Amino acid sequence: LTWTVTTTNSGNVTLTGVNFTEVAGVTLSACTPTLPTTLAPGASATCTASYTTTQADADAGLFTNSVFATGTDPAAGPVTSNTATATVTIAKSAALTQTKVGVLDMTVVAPTTRADVGDKSHYTITVTNTGNVTLTGVTVVDPLLGALVCAPVQPGTLLPGASMVCTGSYTLTQGDINAGT
Repeated sequence: LTWTVTTTNSGNVTLTGVNFTEVAGVTLSACTPTLPTTLAPGASATCTASYTTTQADADAGLFTNSVFATGTDPAAGPVTSNTATATVTIAKSAALTQTKVGVLDMTVVAPTTRADVGDKSHYTITVTNTGNVTLTGVTVVDPLLGALVCAPVQPGTLLPGASMVCTGSYTLTQGDINAGT
């Protein structure tokens, strides 16, 4: 995130040592004039501020930053500006993708050279968080397979880019063999 912060000497005396105080890990750069600085009445100092968002920021859907300026008046007294606050909205994009791969196991029932009633189809289901927010309560349901073994255990929590892999098996029926699938 980037934004611009500006302070103006709105008083009638020159201020020395004028500087900004940022919070929340924000980095100030490209300040004009270079800080700390001296500001005559009516003069301003402007900086670019940058911040690298965290997963917590994306999950919250926003980032709020506050800044204030400080300086010293000619009588060596401290001067502090009002606190300016800006909130940047981070668009949440929750998304899951899923793949399912099946492998026929013809070794359960003899002969092992063909599919027979009682042989198994073993499935691997992979669910990936393709969004930009952390997803909780992720659960894979496959009514044909029944109980699945998943890692992480479901219901699970998936950070962006993370996956849950589940496995389960199905026992072939005569109807499946007759249908050929």
